Amino acid sequence: MAAPFGRQPGDNRGSYLIMAYSNSVLRGMTLALLGGAAFMMAGGAARAADLGGMKDAPPPVEEVRTHSITVNGGLTTDYVFRGQSQSDEGPSVFAGVDLAYGIFYTGFWAASVDDFVSEGDVEIDVYAGIKRSYNGVDFDLGVIYYTYPDDGYPFEVSYLELKASASAKIWRDITVTGTVFYSPDYTGEAGATWTFEGKASAPLPMWGLTASGAVGHVTSDDDDGVFTAAFGDESYTYWNVGLSRTFREHYTIDVRYWGSDADPATEPAHSNVDDRVVATFTFNY
Repeated sequence: MAAPFGRQPGDNRGSYLIMAYSNSVLRGMTLALLGGAAFMMAGGAARAADLGGMKDAPPPVEEVRTHSITVNGGLTTDYVFRGQSQSDEGPSVFAGVDLAYGIFYTGFWAASVDDFVSEGDVEIDVYAGIKRSYNGVDFDLGVIYYTYPDDGYPFEVSYLELKASASAKIWRDITVTGTVFYSPDYTGEAGATWTFEGKASAPLPMWGLTASGAVGHVTSDDDDGVFTAAFGDESYTYWNVGLSRTFREHYTIDVRYWGSDADPATEPAHSNVDDRVVATFTFNY
């Protein structure tokens, strides 16, 4: 889950015309400006007193929207997603592009995966949504489509998810985030699936480090499909905790421990949900 364009300069007009008017005209202009300002202030006070009404009042001035384009990429010793290795416990490379305009964003992200996930050896995620802040809370509503070209499976591996999250600082610099994901038909045709995830992060007072962690729970309606064959149950819990450090504003190194309570029924699945330590290097421009 970016640098905005600058605002347009103000418009200064007619400063040299003042000398062409007499003192009486200047006094008249001054009175007119003062009267207009008083009228605008009275109208603004009335709108503030009645936020839900006054549909005939002129609309408020819109704030300047910002644009941004951000590129990212990196290398990880193991691509882990919700406690599962997507690269058979091997390294993975990834890259993506994000575009934002005002509260709207969209983008795509791709990573190399193992044959166990897709014979095409690549995952591509396409996403879009809106972000808005209110009373110190950052809200994010979005949709994500995970696709695996040439996956080689007889069942559907690609899937769609809806996302809703809220993030806020609860004490000093400690930030917490809660996210709910819902897929009407999860990967492997597992049916309706919910994922609940909580995260927390805080900067440490030494060496520019940031500590962070997450706990998530995946639950599916699948009783006898691919999901159950892999995990032995229609739900499981995963977690991670780690340290990260950012260099020169654009480069980050993260070292993280991943774990899960999944009890898989097959050896290939077991190797993909085993506890592990993962190191990741990321750049962001």
